[in-house]
Amino acid sequence: MADTKNDDVALVVPDETLKKYPELVEKIKGSKSMNNSERNYWLQVLPVMTEEQVKELEDILDTEIRKLKEIDEKYSKMEAAAAQNGKKKAVELTPEEIKKLDEEKKAKRKALEEAERKAQEENNPDDILSQLGI
Repeated sequence: MADTKNDDVALVVPDETLKKYPELVEKIKGSKSMNNSERNYWLQVLPVMTEEQVKELEDILDTEIRKLKEIDEKYSKMEAAAAQNGKKKAVELTPEEIKKLDEEKKAKRKALEEAERKAQEENNPDDILSQLGI
């Protein structure tokens, strides 16, 4: 499991959730913008979420996966181009180039994290439970 934010919380996947949403469970477990507390939250409320809410969560996770893949591809292409241009390796980029690339990567990751935080706020478990009359 990819876990970029280690919070020392064990990941708990309810059997019901795993049976009903196996692919979505894997996306949640693999999310690089969540820690285990956040993953557990989504795994616990998933069974009581509406189809629309589940679809929105899946769209957010798919966007994260796609954006991170785009970032990785961009840097791979840059490394390949740098290697072709005078056999210069990516580690030989100027400090300004490295700083710019790091800032771009951080900005994109922050935007993804903000989008997920916003989605979590919109899918407050109390709101979900009240919608279900619980």
